[in-house]
Amino acid sequence: MDRGVRRFEHWQTRRDCVFSPEACRGELDLRDRVGRQLRARLRQMQPTVLLTPRWSQSRAFMESMALEMAIARPAITCHGASFSGLRGQRNAEARQRVLGALAELSAAHWSEVQVPHVATDSGFIQAAESLLFRAQEQPGRVALFAEGVERLHVDVLSALSEAWNRFSEKCAGDREVVLMMAGTLPSDRLELENALRLDLPDYASQEALDILSPTEPLGEQAEMALDFSGGVPSFVGALADGVRKLGGLPYSASGLIRLLGPLEGEVRQALDCVAADPALADRLEFLAQVAGDVLQPGLDDRLLAAGMVRELRPIGGQRQIALRAPLLAAILG
Repeated sequence: MDRGVRRFEHWQTRRDCVFSPEACRGELDLRDRVGRQLRARLRQMQPTVLLTPRWSQSRAFMESMALEMAIARPAITCHGASFSGLRGQRNAEARQRVLGALAELSAAHWSEVQVPHVATDSGFIQAAESLLFRAQEQPGRVALFAEGVERLHVDVLSALSEAWNRFSEKCAGDREVVLMMAGTLPSDRLELENALRLDLPDYASQEALDILSPTEPLGEQAEMALDFSGGVPSFVGALADGVRKLGGLPYSASGLIRLLGPLEGEVRQALDCVAADPALADRLEFLAQVAGDVLQPGLDDRLLAAGMVRELRPIGGQRQIALRAPLLAAILG
C-alpha cells in the first residue's frame, strides 16, 4: 500500500499536465466553454467541425447538446448520424449514407425518408444540395449532428463541402439548416464555408471530482485516483461506476485498471496497435516518463489520432504534448 501511495503522490505532482491545463475553478473546464461556443454557433446557424478524441464520450456530449437545443427558444431539431462503420467501404456506400442523413432532415418519420441514388461525385453534389434545400423549406430549424466523419473518404468530404457551400451561398443569411460534423481527425477536404473547428477536451479536475461523487466531498485518495485517470471521460466514468459498486476506490494502480472493466481490453488493444510501430512505441515510452515534450510532427500526430496524448499550451511558439493519462503508462508497463 505504501508503494501505491508513493506512486499516487508522484502523479499528483503532475496534475497540471494531466488535466486540462487551461481550466479554472470559475468554470468546470474547457468542455463547458466548448459547449457554450457550440450552442452559440448553432443558434447563429453556423457550421462547426468538432474534433472528438477517443474515449471522450462525444456521443453523450452531442446528445446532451441536442436536448438543450430542442428545448431552447428558438428550438433547433437535431438529427444524429453516425458514419463510424464506413471504414473500408466504397465511395458509393459513403455517398448514400450521407444522402440518407441529409434526407432525414426533412422527413417527419423515418418511413418517409426518400434517398436519391447517385453514381458520381457530381451527382452527389446536386443531390445533397437539393436535400439541403428540401430541409430549408420545412417549418422550424434543423441541424445534422454527424459523428465518425473521419471514416468518410476525402472525395466524399470534398463533395459534401461543395454542396454545402453552394447551398449556403444561395441562402445568404436566411439559412434554417446547419451542420455539426464530429470526428477524431481533422481533414483538409472538409471545407465548409464559415465553419469553426472546436476541440472537445477532457474533464478538468473539479468536474471529474463532481462526476465521481456529486453529493459528497472525496478524500485525497480519490483525487489522486482521478489524476491517474487523466480526466479522460471514459476512464472517469469507469471509476465513478466502481465507487458506486464498491463503495470506495482501490489503492493500487492494478486495482484501478481493473475498474475499467471491458474498457481495459479496448485500451490494451489500442496500445498494442500503437506499439506495433517501433518508432511510436519508443515515443510513447519516452512520454510516459516526462511531464511533456515538444510535438514531433508526423510521429506525434499519429499518437494524437490514437487518443494517447493531448496538446498542452505552446511554449515559445512550439506546440507541446503530454501523455493523456498516467493510466496509459501503467497499462503500457
